[in-house]
Amino acid sequence: RAKRGELPPSFDTPDANQRIAWQAFEERLDLLRAVIEGPADTPYEGGLYIFDIMLPSQYPSVAPKAFYWAYNKYLNPNLYACGKVCLSLLGTWSGPGWEPETSTLLQLLVSIQGLILIEQPYCNEPGQQRDGGTAQSVEYNKACQAGIVDNMTKMLQAPPEGLKDVVEGFMAREGEGL
Repeated sequence: RAKRGELPPSFDTPDANQRIAWQAFEERLDLLRAVIEGPADTPYEGGLYIFDIMLPSQYPSVAPKAFYWAYNKYLNPNLYACGKVCLSLLGTWSGPGWEPETSTLLQLLVSIQGLILIEQPYCNEPGQQRDGGTAQSVEYNKACQAGIVDNMTKMLQAPPEGLKDVVEGFMAREGEGL
């Protein structure tokens, strides 16, 4: 049996109107599913981003593992088509990693929303940090938006288990904008 919830808007997310929802499984307390709405004014707006999170037996001493539902589509330098999530907090990229005493799942989800699902994702490509607004960056955003429409179509046709009402509710509220 799954239990769902939504982080209250009082959490310090980039915009309290953008939701992060979660699903926990009574039979597998080491597994969570998170659904992050694409932030406004980014190429990710109008999309849902689903992450399966596994808490290793040593958690919170070690970072959780994350898998992104990519639908075999590359939409971001940090979110691979195979589902890998590149983020230093997870230990899958260089930089500040998981701190057992202070790092949290909320920090992980807000980091994905605020550091990966950004206005100029092309700037997350190695060596392209200063290229926001260039022709390449604009084309990258267009390709992302087209991929998001495709992924949302697939998600609506076959929502991940337990998320049918979440996906349909989101599409009823935001789908026209796609």
